[in-house]
This record gives sequence, structure tokens and C-alpha cells, in this order.
Amino acid sequence: MFNTTFPTILYMLGYVAIFIFLLRKKYDVTILFIVSIWIVSSIYALVFQSLMPQYVYNNITYLPYAFLLLCFGLTLIPVCKGLHLVRDEYCIANIGLYKKIMLFFIVVSLVPLIENLRYFLTSYGAANTSGLADMYDDKMSMGLQVTWLSFVGKLGNSLDGIFIQFLMFIPFVFLTQKKISKWMLICSFLPALNHVIFQMCASGRTVVTQFTLIAVFFLFFFRKAIPAPRWRLIRICLIVFFVLFGAALSVLTSARKEAHNRDNETYEVYGYYLAKSHLDFNHNLWYIKKNTEGDNSFGFVKSLLGFDVPENKNDYWTYNKIGVIPSLFYTYIGDWYMDFGPIITLVLFIFVSIFCTAYFSRKCHNVPIIRLFAYYVLCQIIFMGWSFNCFKTPMGFRNLLISMMLIIIVQNFSKHARLMYDK
Repeated sequence: MFNTTFPTILYMLGYVAIFIFLLRKKYDVTILFIVSIWIVSSIYALVFQSLMPQYVYNNITYLPYAFLLLCFGLTLIPVCKGLHLVRDEYCIANIGLYKKIMLFFIVVSLVPLIENLRYFLTSYGAANTSGLADMYDDKMSMGLQVTWLSFVGKLGNSLDGIFIQFLMFIPFVFLTQKKISKWMLICSFLPALNHVIFQMCASGRTVVTQFTLIAVFFLFFFRKAIPAPRWRLIRICLIVFFVLFGAALSVLTSARKEAHNRDNETYEVYGYYLAKSHLDFNHNLWYIKKNTEGDNSFGFVKSLLGFDVPENKNDYWTYNKIGVIPSLFYTYIGDWYMDFGPIITLVLFIFVSIFCTAYFSRKCHNVPIIRLFAYYVLCQIIFMGWSFNCFKTPMGFRNLLISMMLIIIVQNFSKHARLMYDK
């Protein structure tokens, strides 16, 4: 047992060493938060491997973990170089246009928010919550059947989903602005909240986890620029959010556990998602003989270029095809590894590290808001990457590009208001 767990111990200590190094060098708490997520996940990997012998990991070696640590370090370099973006004050050009855009999304979100909230309260407040597990099974087998939304609700809900990265980014930027009404500030979070509630109605937990980590990240990142009187309201909202959605997550997890993992302990159910990505990468993914050739993470790009991309890659790339189950978590590094193997993946991470370092390390008084958004996207890939690349699906990547295009359009709307000025 010790021979197979010792590599995992060293792997976990690798993230601890990175954290201690950054702490001693007095790096910003933003990057310490990102590394701490990987520490927690790697600790759980060790616990999962040690205490759950029914999951046989007898092929754990040092090299796959070294590869993960190397690629993680490469993507962390540009994040460190971009920490000068953490500033005391931000003054956004075209702030009025951003308010109008958010007002549009607030209005179109009202109907789906009401309908989603009604279904959410009915489902999670019911005495028998087995329907939540049934909803998840139906979604996985034949696609999500949204029966609780009207036509108008589906339309507004779809718009929120398409622009979700924009809708998560702009409200936190609004938090840094002194001259913005309290109601506009609060209501700007409604479209993102609608998306979170919708995903909970569909028995999904990923978006809640994602939004929670994004919120904590932005509060760390913007902490110096958020006016002091606003922190009391933020703390109240955070408490309400964590209590309500924490309870809902517990209900959903219990319902899915009762339906599929009745004989397993609760910590095993959580560990399955927190820990297995590292172990499955090391034990299984590292040894694949074939690759998906980009279909796993770059399906949207390949389809734009005219390549044939499987509509359902989990059926097409069967277990015997590439040697692993594609739908499991393998970390954001593992998703690229599944596409290209070790050499090309390492070359890509080196290239991305060099390019992003050059882009984010450029210090200037006037910071384009698209650079701030791109920095957030890179950080999100990393702090969500203990599970998988959150932008690897064709729809997720497409929606990210749409949000980026919207910000670029607004940024360049006026020749005299192209930049986000900080004082």
C-alpha cells in the first residue's frame, strides 16, 4: 500500500511546497487561493486512495504526477506575472453601456428566474427527492427535458447560458464602482443566479461549485477596490448564498447517493469528485495508446475548420478506442493530454505559458478590460481544473468566445473610451 501511496504523498507535498514558496515571496492572496484548491484536492486524493481499497490504484507512479506538477507550474507563471492587475481602484470607460447591457439581461432573466425558482423550491422542498436523481439520469441518458419553463422562460434562460461568462464577470466589476446604485448592483447578479438555479433544477452541481469559486476568487482579486461600506452587504449575501445552496447541494447529493451509491459512505461520494481526477490521470490516462486528436477539448474549433467531429464523443471514443472512459475527470491538464499525448501537450503548455506571460506581464497605466477578463478566464481554468477543463465542451468554448466578443465590441465602441482606466 505504501509503495502506491508514496507518489501521491510527494505529489500533494509538491502543491504544499508551491504554496509555501509563494507565501514566503509574499505573493497576493489571489494566487494562494488558487493553489490552496489544488492542495485540498490532492489531499483528498491521498485519503481516497488510502481509505477506499475498492477503487484499485495499484499502478500509481512518479512520472505522471511530475508531469501534472510541471504543467500546473507552467500555467501558474502568467498568473503570477499578472498580479499587477490587482489594484486599488478601477474606472471603467463606457460604464453606462455596460449598465444598459446588464439591464437588458436582468429584464430577460425575470421570467426564467421566477419559473426556475418555483421549480427549485418544489423539487428541493419535497418530502421525496428521488425525482432529482431521476432528472440527472434522464439528462445523462437522453438529454435534459426542460418541462418547467415556458417559451419565454426558455428564451431568457438560453440567453443567460450563452453569455454566462460575461454575466459572472461584469457584476463583480460593478462591485468596484463607487458611483453605482445599490439596486443595480444587486440586480446585476440575478442573471447569473438564474443560471445557477436552473442547473440545480437540472440536478447539476458543477455550476454551483463553479460560481462559488468564482465569487471567492473575485472577492480576493477586487478586495482593494471594493468600497468598505459594501463589505457588510457582501458578507450578508455570501452567508445567505452558502446556507441556501449548501443545503440544496446536500439534498441533491443525498438524493443521488440514495439512488446510485446507497452502500457508500458520504465522504466517498464527495471524494469521487474531489480526488479521482489525479488518481485516474496517473493510473489510467497516462498509459493511453491513442488520442482523441483534439475532439475532447477543441471540438468547436475543429468543426469551424471543417473537420469531422463526433456529435457524442463519449459514444464514439469508447473505452476500447483510447483506453479510458472520456467522460471522467482527469484535470484540465489531462484533457489536453487525452487529445495529444505527453509531448505535444507539454509543448502546448510551454507555448501558452510564454504567450500569456507576455500578455499579462505588460504593465501600463491603462488596462484594457478584455485583458482583465482574459486573466479571469485563465484563473478559472486553473482553479476549476482539479476536475476538468471547464471550457472544453463545444458549447462552453463557444459561449466563452461570445462573451469575449461582446466585451471587445463594448471596449471599442468609442475611440475615446477604449480602456478601463485605473487611478
